[in-house]
Amino acid sequence: MRLPLSRVAEFLAATGEFDHKALAVGYSIDSRTIQPGELFFAVKGERMDGHDFVAQALDRNAVAAVVRKDQLARYAVKTRLIAVDDTLGALQTLGSAVRRLWAKTLVGVEPEHDIAVIEMGMSHAGEITALAKIAQPDIGVVTNVAPVHLEFFNSVSDIARAKYELIASLHAGGTTVLNADDEYVSQFGRDFHGKVVLFGMKPPADVRAENIEHRGTAGSTFDLVVGGCRERTTLPLAGTHNIYNALAAVAVGLERGLSPSEAAGALASLAPADKRGQVVQLGNITVINDCYNSNPKALDAMVDTLAAMPARRRIAVAGEMLELGPAGEEMHRHSGRHMAEKKIDLLLGVRGLAQLMVEAARAAGMKAEFVASPEEAGEWLAREARAGDVVLLKASRGVKLEKALEKWTSQLEVGS
Repeated sequence: MRLPLSRVAEFLAATGEFDHKALAVGYSIDSRTIQPGELFFAVKGERMDGHDFVAQALDRNAVAAVVRKDQLARYAVKTRLIAVDDTLGALQTLGSAVRRLWAKTLVGVEPEHDIAVIEMGMSHAGEITALAKIAQPDIGVVTNVAPVHLEFFNSVSDIARAKYELIASLHAGGTTVLNADDEYVSQFGRDFHGKVVLFGMKPPADVRAENIEHRGTAGSTFDLVVGGCRERTTLPLAGTHNIYNALAAVAVGLERGLSPSEAAGALASLAPADKRGQVVQLGNITVINDCYNSNPKALDAMVDTLAAMPARRRIAVAGEMLELGPAGEEMHRHSGRHMAEKKIDLLLGVRGLAQLMVEAARAAGMKAEFVASPEEAGEWLAREARAGDVVLLKASRGVKLEKALEKWTSQLEVGS
């Protein structure tokens, strides 16, 4: 949503030296990707502080930067600075203000848009409640509850309670779309007074996938079943977990007026997002680049997908999984044993606790090796991968396993 800086300052009760008539054409917390005319919010994260990158954002022609008042003294030139008490709170306040002012828009969404799909990530209890107050969603979708962020939660049940905050935040006329096959999520609709739509592989799901045929890296085909309607459809995303994601999307589409045949046709046009199941061909080697993030449940799902693919060898390059707390060591061991059970030909563990994954896989009779960095993994792949292999890359975001693919590709170019 485009806003004059005077209106932004009004919403945020902000002060500072800036051009009140200048227009913010967008909003960003990342100085590396900010575009000219966007407003930079100097948010402090767990590892980095946006206040260290204000000059960089302004050099990239940000219209201005929102900074904390107690940080103003560090900047010799204070023009184009908007001062607030708390920058993260200011960003949230701006989102709430815009949502109230325009019935169907949020920051970054323009009046011509009809629907906004907003991901609400969390690592602590209460965060989804805060985000829902900003977004005021009409439909709430929960796909699953997995053992992630256990560093900040005592149990998976606590994670489920944190995800339930989305359902609790919906208004009485809202709709919740829930995974009928997830032991936690399937219970989220019990006390909800709005409409509940279930998706899954079997009744009582309202939106179902039946007669599934997996086609390796090409994805799958299945019958999309909605009431008495059955449509054969193709999903070009690999893995059962992506079928669940597709069913959730179909359920939302149906609520917004799509017919089952229109929804089925739309699925066939999908393509994987960056680092989220992308299929890359390096000569006669197939690489599944799913290294955007990882957790034990997601890793097991991709290993199951890899195991079902035809290949000369199936190689899992698995980086450590972060934020698992005290349970992390055993969860890495479980993942190693799961790979052995699925008869994956080779595991290359990358960094930290992935060493325990490797040890458990070896103990179960599987060939497994360990390297300390993604760059070393890339060198290993350039040396060891062979024509006909299928290679899975998956790790937590902090591992940056995409560097393995970059290193591998550069080594191949040097050798060619």
